Parts: sequence; structure tokens; C-alpha cells
Amino acid sequence: MIEINKKCDCTGCYACKSICPKDCIDMQEDDQGFRYPVVDRSKCVNCSMCENICHMKKELHPIKDALAYAAINKDINERMNSSSGGVFVEIAKWILGKGGSVYGAALNEDNEVAHIRVTEIDELYKLQTSKYVQSIIGNAYVNAREDLENGAPVLFTGTPCQIGGFRAFLRKDYDNLICQDIMCHGVPSPKFWRKYLKELNIGKINNIRFRDKSQGWSHYRVVIEGEKGSISDEFNKNEYMRAFIADASLRPSCYECHYKHLNYEGDYFLADFWGASEVCPELDDDKGVSLVIVNSEKGQKTIDNIKDKLEMIAVDFDKAVSKNGAAINGAAMNDKHTALFDNIDRMTVHQIVEKYIRGSIFKRILNKLKR
Repeated sequence: MIEINKKCDCTGCYACKSICPKDCIDMQEDDQGFRYPVVDRSKCVNCSMCENICHMKKELHPIKDALAYAAINKDINERMNSSSGGVFVEIAKWILGKGGSVYGAALNEDNEVAHIRVTEIDELYKLQTSKYVQSIIGNAYVNAREDLENGAPVLFTGTPCQIGGFRAFLRKDYDNLICQDIMCHGVPSPKFWRKYLKELNIGKINNIRFRDKSQGWSHYRVVIEGEKGSISDEFNKNEYMRAFIADASLRPSCYECHYKHLNYEGDYFLADFWGASEVCPELDDDKGVSLVIVNSEKGQKTIDNIKDKLEMIAVDFDKAVSKNGAAINGAAMNDKHTALFDNIDRMTVHQIVEKYIRGSIFKRILNKLKR
């Protein structure tokens, strides 16, 4: 049976729970708000399937001979409704047009982030844009496998560790499966997210946009609208996002991520193309540019099938990656992480950020002078 001795060895991907033939594994939140497998020993038959498919034990190989593209959606509305260039939505439409299904992260009625299955184009908006909270996989792996076995095309999107977990769970490749990695800096705590929303005191929340581009892609904002009020903060000044940027609110495994250094298992991966103004200025109109890294023949065929929907140019792989550090560099463990979770149950988010994330007034002035 699976046992987690070090929390940094578990990404909470749900592969072990999903593969268990006796349904004796439950994913339970710890005091930081991250989910880990807990085995009901009375039901376990020691088949070792959960241990054998754990993707954290797999040997990974960096992608080689990958192709890089800068791309924007020709439909400006789709691009404005996306975090970057709007590439994902066209691939998803193509899959749905073939009678397939798309799996990705969405906000549910309780404003938790969880993976859902989408089969209709008018529901794709739920999967568009970034969500800076760890997504709950739930039954997504099992449902996607059922779709694959039934012969339907499937697009499965997620963080690199979620894609790694999904591929490990499947234990074989499927011709009708396309996997999309999203470039990931790390996954924040769902508990910290719930705490932040509750302390906003704006009543029932009706809309959340982590990356509102109404003032430009380079000046995106966090917008949360509630019955009693709303907030609109610059991304790097929003208190929840400040903890994320400071690597303070992330899952322990993010600090020892196995998927950095381009150890990706998706057929392609998508990211914001930071540095587009230097590498491909002809595409950068401050409405968002996507970086597309193609990692397989299947991934290239996928991009080729929707290229008429895009303005796309090939770019130098090394130059593109150098402008997007999250593709290679993992999050750095620091004392802010310890301070945040040591105080998550006795201080407000505002108090935590003011005291531990922002640092002393002296340090802030000193940093400002250095900049």
C-alpha cells in the first residue's frame, strides 16, 4: 500500500486513488490544505497497484528537439477571454467537433478549483484562463479513461505533475489522447484560497478572474466580484497573489518539482510568452501571446489542425525558454512558507502578508533602493 513518508514526494495527483481496485484510498486534506492519500487498511488487499503506478518514482527524460511557436488567436474575443494568446480554446473546439471531451480545471459553485469534463463548446469558458489554486482531480482520470476506451478523442489538460499522474494511471498510450501541460510555477493551498475569499467580506462571490486583461496583458489584474462589493487589484499587489509570487503558499512537492528542466510528458505545453516584445514583437499587441512547445508528433499534428485559427510563427526554442523561467526553474523553499502555514489558523491573510511576505518597512525601502 502507498505510504507518504515525506510530503514533498506526493503531488496529490489522485493516480493512486483512481487505480485502487478496492476503493480504499481517500484523499484527505492536511493542516496546510493539501490532499494526500490515506489508506483504509481494513479494505486493502496489498495488490501494490497504487505504489507501482506512482509517477513520482518514474525516471523522467527532458524533452529533445522540441519546436517552439509564438501564437495568438485570430478571434480577438477568444483571446481576451484567455490568459494569454487563446490557443487552448481552438484545440478544445477541434476535439469537441470530433465528438470528443476536454478535461481541465474549473471553478465550481463553492469557488474551489476542480477538474471537470466538458463536451459542449458553450461550456469551454469554464476551462479558459489560469486558476492559481491546486485543482482537485476527483474522478477525472477514471472518466477520461472511460472516454478513451469508448474510442472518443480526449484532450486532458493540467499541470505537469497531473499529466504525469494521468499517464502513469493509464499505463499505456492511446491514439485518441492528447495531453496538454500548462507551464506551472507551483500550486497554492486550497485552504489558503478559501481563507482569503472568506476574509474579503464581499458576500456571495459571482465572478473571479485571476488574470483580467481589460487594462492590457502586461498589466493584468485580479478581479473578484461579490454581492456586497468587488476588488480589482494589480496582480503583484493582490495579497493572495503576493504569497504565491513569494513561493510562500505552495505545496511541498513544488519545491522539489520533478518536472522542471523540461521533463514534460504532454504532447505540447502552453504558457504566456513573456519576452514576446523582444522575440516576436510583430505579435505582441498587449492582448496576450502564447508560447507553444511541441513535444511529440501527435502534438505537432494537433497544432497543425488549428493553425488556420491562429497567427503563429516559429521561434528559437532556447531563446523562448530563457524568457520563461518557470519552464526550467522550480519554486524556492523559504521561511515565508513556514511562517504562512504556522499562522494560517490564527492570523488573517492580510496580517500574514503584511508581517511575513512584505517584510519590514526597512527591508522594503532597501529593496526599492536596490531596484
